[in-house]
Amino acid sequence: AVTFTGITVSYGSYSNYKTYCDDTKAYVNYNPAGGTTSCTREAVTKGTNYTVCSSVPTKTGYTFQGWLSNETTPQTYQPNATISNVQNDIVLTAQWTATTYTITYNGVKTGAENTNPTSYTVEDLPINLVAATHDQWRFDGWTDDNAGNADITTIPAGTTGNQSFTAHWTQRYAVTWYEESTPTVTYFDPGATLTFPADPSAPASCSEKKFVGWMVGTITGET
Repeated sequence: AVTFTGITVSYGSYSNYKTYCDDTKAYVNYNPAGGTTSCTREAVTKGTNYTVCSSVPTKTGYTFQGWLSNETTPQTYQPNATISNVQNDIVLTAQWTATTYTITYNGVKTGAENTNPTSYTVEDLPINLVAATHDQWRFDGWTDDNAGNADITTIPAGTTGNQSFTAHWTQRYAVTWYEESTPTVTYFDPGATLTFPADPSAPASCSEKKFVGWMVGTITGET
């Protein structure tokens, strides 16, 4: 390593130019790799041990794993660790892993299908939330429990921390169709137009009859 200690110049000439190298020192440099650190470049006397900076760097959405050295045999050092017998300049680069956060979904009806993820990292963002589905209930949207129950459709980039969302529903109307005493149930939304199924064919036992329509009400016998 070379240390530039300065230049001394007499006015009007360079006759008193002075420079020299200090090869007794090595330097440890810190690269936060996108994070923030208060650790700064430090000089260390060659052949001595060096104690790694005690401050833990930070990076939003990530967990610090240690400082990776650029030594001939790279080592990962934690804060306050000892680097033995320093002989050359060293660069310590912060190592990060994306922090995993949970996503909780409240109000999801029994039997509903919800394919949204239950965890995320900042590297997954943004995440577009999809609608939950249920035959008997119309899904009306998600609200954000952490943001005053505001409507939410996307977890935006830059979000961190555990998330909690609530599903909202409107109950659908159930219609039961009886054909030869065999029930078939369909569901439709309030305000929607009910579409009748195709006219059934008369069974062989009463082939002389024809279908004349659907009866509304409770079925107590054959129709």
